[in-house]
Amino acid sequence: MSRVALALILLTGMLVVPRTHASEDGVRLRVAVAANFRAAFEQLSRELPGDLGVVATYGSSGLLAAQILQGAPFDVFLSADRERPLQLVVEGVAPGQVRPYAVGRVALWTPGVTADPAMVKSKRYTMANPELAPYGRAARDCLESIDLWRPEDNPPVLGTNVSQAFHFVSSGAVDLGFVALSQLVTQQVSEKEMWLCPENIHSPIEQFAVRITDRDEAQRLIAFLIHPDTQLRLAGFGYRPIAP
Repeated sequence: MSRVALALILLTGMLVVPRTHASEDGVRLRVAVAANFRAAFEQLSRELPGDLGVVATYGSSGLLAAQILQGAPFDVFLSADRERPLQLVVEGVAPGQVRPYAVGRVALWTPGVTADPAMVKSKRYTMANPELAPYGRAARDCLESIDLWRPEDNPPVLGTNVSQAFHFVSSGAVDLGFVALSQLVTQQVSEKEMWLCPENIHSPIEQFAVRITDRDEAQRLIAFLIHPDTQLRLAGFGYRPIAP
């Protein structure tokens, strides 16, 4: 990676990680993927038909959408919300239909101790930026609903996306943090170290996909993700399947 590219990543706070999965002669789609979906997408993309491959870039939904609006060359956008894909359609950037592909869950991770949301009153904690990432918005909603949102007394350390929030906890930079359940499932975190926010006290994390280009392969990728067999597999990654 060049120094210029590294500097841009540091300045934007964006997690940009291109990954290629395709046969030598395969068609490579450029896919912008919400950070929370990384583990699931990396696994599922290896199971695509042999003539269909991807180059994935991972980051917060807000920053990925901003890049697409500025002309970033993506074929598909897998967002962690519905708002940003719809914005791309309204702006005339995305010609495709907005389709749900997963329902995420947000959880509090407290390494080494039994999880208790009241710990946010006295411990150093993190979450994704609510203005950029749906998982951060859900975490804030969750704390507000149980009367534990006190940013003036103990402000959270904000990550640009949920992957950065996860890194803050795993590195020991903070004591605990709100992350995606899918991240904890992938890392086989003990259930006693996580507290799952009830879905009825935060804004739903309904994740939507949209085509940015008219390539047939883009439609095929989305069809693969919403196929009932794929949806059943997503439960094993910490997601709730979309309603049929």
